[in-house]
Amino acid sequence: MKMKKILSILAIIILLTSGCDNKKKENKKIDEPDTKNQITNDTKIVIDDQDVLKNMNVVNKNNIIAQLGVKVDDVENYFGAVSYAGGIETYFAVKPAKGKEEKLDKSYDLVILNKRTDLEMQKNEDGTYPEDIQKKLNILDNALKTEYNGYKILIISEDTNKALEAIKPNLK
Repeated sequence: MKMKKILSILAIIILLTSGCDNKKKENKKIDEPDTKNQITNDTKIVIDDQDVLKNMNVVNKNNIIAQLGVKVDDVENYFGAVSYAGGIETYFAVKPAKGKEEKLDKSYDLVILNKRTDLEMQKNEDGTYPEDIQKKLNILDNALKTEYNGYKILIISEDTNKALEAIKPNLK
């Protein structure tokens, strides 16, 4: 129990400090949008297997950047899909910019840790998990982190192999 609390606190600290820098920010007008980390030319990978993407929301690069806590310059190409509210399924295939591979690995670890922390907070009073939460924890335990054609891949799914086989042909 103490270890879970420590991991949760550590994850929060990492998330809070990972985006910090010591550069002074320029004063901006309130109505001026911050476009520094926004994509205008969004060239994502398209996956045609709609069965694999059932109940999934395909996300754009801005969502990938926000969910992984990386910068625009850290990502060359990508595919991302997350399940609709309440689901655990997550597919990321990201081609990191040169020298950013380790940063992406850490981001994937944080995605898994954050999902686990959210689920573990839903314990019953007797210390067990509701059936649906236990099923999601089991899926999370079998998350797949791999590499293919220069892409770092994270798949959290009941059928990681099926998802991987649907994604791989599109990673060029």
